[in-house]
Amino acid sequence: MADLVSSFRNVLRLVLGVSLLFPAGCAHIPCPAAGRYSARAFQRAVESSARRAYPSVVVVAVERVPSGASEMGLGAGELQMSWQTFTGVVLTPDGYILAPQRYKADYPGRIEVRIGPDVYPARPVRSSESLGMTVLKIRPREPLVPIERQRTADLAPGEWAVIVIPSELPDAEERFVFPSICRGEWPGRFRRFVVTGLPTMARGAPVLNLRGELVGWLDERGILSARDTREELDRLLPSGPDQGGLERERSRGWLGVVVEPVNRDLARRLSWPTSALWVVHVAKGSPAESVGLQKLDVIVAVNGQPLRFSGPRVSEFFFQTLGQEPGRRFHLKVLRDGRSVELSGTLARRPVPETFQADDLGLTVQTVADYDVVQRNLFVDHGVLVTAVAKGGPAATGSSFGRGLIQTGDVIVELDGRSTPNVKAFRTALDDVRRRDADVVLIRCVRGRTTEFEALNLRIGKTGRQP
Repeated sequence: MADLVSSFRNVLRLVLGVSLLFPAGCAHIPCPAAGRYSARAFQRAVESSARRAYPSVVVVAVERVPSGASEMGLGAGELQMSWQTFTGVVLTPDGYILAPQRYKADYPGRIEVRIGPDVYPARPVRSSESLGMTVLKIRPREPLVPIERQRTADLAPGEWAVIVIPSELPDAEERFVFPSICRGEWPGRFRRFVVTGLPTMARGAPVLNLRGELVGWLDERGILSARDTREELDRLLPSGPDQGGLERERSRGWLGVVVEPVNRDLARRLSWPTSALWVVHVAKGSPAESVGLQKLDVIVAVNGQPLRFSGPRVSEFFFQTLGQEPGRRFHLKVLRDGRSVELSGTLARRPVPETFQADDLGLTVQTVADYDVVQRNLFVDHGVLVTAVAKGGPAATGSSFGRGLIQTGDVIVELDGRSTPNVKAFRTALDDVRRRDADVVLIRCVRGRTTEFEALNLRIGKTGRQP
């Protein structure tokens, strides 16, 4: 708490003394009265902006569990536990909270959301590896006030950002407001606006501009752009059947390539740009195939901009610059057999594979596409890919070591002795099992490099419990 107050006072001193507060173009030194007026106007703008986020910021407290505690069979009562606190943001009135860390659904420690004097147990719902964030769920006594996510804006270098965090003290309802200046922008799939000098508790805090528009979410590397992360957050929020998620996937622009960063040493040896991408795979029927992009082409520029950075960041820069809207034109510059080739085309609507939810088996599958084989590093190019396994169903029950018989990422190649090269064949084989009213069905699946045979007890799906 002391570092919060100290940081807040330091920022205030900076605000009251900085010449940026005065109107641009003034050639004279402002008089004290003008300075006081400008400072008051700035303070009012900060307060007005911050108040938009006041009802939507909460404290997220997470009990740290030492690594290996679960494997040793130690419970929370046998360990000296500590708590870590962050800022959380209310996303929906019914209690979905955005937290600035990744937590699995089976996280062994306690997670709490503190809203003034009220403390609610929270459970992880979904997390995003690309964002490094988790959506938590609580059951509030009354509807909450969500952050306004539709009114968003970007932050220009030199523009003021307003960061709002709650007090960590029990029963306290105060909010701390930190004005900070944007120092620049990091490109990528999710852009980050750079600010510095903020306390750890600020992680996860919403950031607004002086107009009260949401700029983004604070993490350890800066401010994650609210505009860039909107679709990913929508995906994390449960929306009943996954048709909404499928429709969002279908609405995104699609090029149809798998790329990998070029090794910098190799690039220098061959006199290539050090920021470049290998084309590892071109999907059949994709825009990339239609414009003539080939495997082992080296992409060096996109939409007139040379690629930047190295490692994973060059891929982020490429896809961010490429765009995400179907129908958008794209231009690529590639190196092929020692010569430069220019390619132009139009992004298509992302194809969504045929999906089937087999409730009596407790799993969801989709047809394996050539794109999946490369991107997921599959060792088989036919069958149905398991995309979800329902808890308590036949597919999730009966294996040792706490794992289900069938796991997400398995490729089912045979059901009840019949080949299942696609969803249509899988459904036909399952219909025969249903007509026979079988109690057990044998599944052959490929898991990594190995082939597994699993017998599913279908009586679990019929009665809801194992007899």
